[in-house]
Amino acid sequence: ASDYPFTLTEIQFYTGSDSLCNATDAVDFYVYQDADGNPANGATHVGSLTGQTLGTLDQFNSYPVNIALSGPGDVLILAVNRGCDLAGQFPASIDQTTPQVRSWIGFDAAAPGNPPVLPSATFGTIDSFGFPGNWMIRGVGQTGGGGTCSAPTNIPWLTVAPSNGTTAGGASTPVTLTY
Repeated sequence: ASDYPFTLTEIQFYTGSDSLCNATDAVDFYVYQDADGNPANGATHVGSLTGQTLGTLDQFNSYPVNIALSGPGDVLILAVNRGCDLAGQFPASIDQTTPQVRSWIGFDAAAPGNPPVLPSATFGTIDSFGFPGNWMIRGVGQTGGGGTCSAPTNIPWLTVAPSNGTTAGGASTPVTLTY
């Protein structure tokens, strides 16, 4: 709650080559706010980025946005696969390391609207459909104060060593990030 208001500035989306999707497949992104943390009973649409392509496979692709979020509650980033839409094809990859039971999936016999209405006809966490994990979709934002993560002390679970210095052109310096 203390992070509101903030602006969503970027959506990062990962599609693996095992997805059966192509880099040129169409995808739309929709952003919702959900005050009670349960999109199964609806959420409020606050912005869209449509007409995109999946981009390079096996890496995060970045999609710039500028969507103001006032809170309260969760921010949901919905990806609708407009080109990679056969059964068993998921445009986002799933990270199965530590499921958070916070990634949702929805599908319907009809094409989703613009914006889609939540929930769709069949809707639930991906875990409930036998896919334990987390969609590899990230939102990047900036608080109303101009960003608060410019100093490493603002991220207590992250350490950087060395935390400063200079590297000559053509040279390299090892840096260790611990989280």
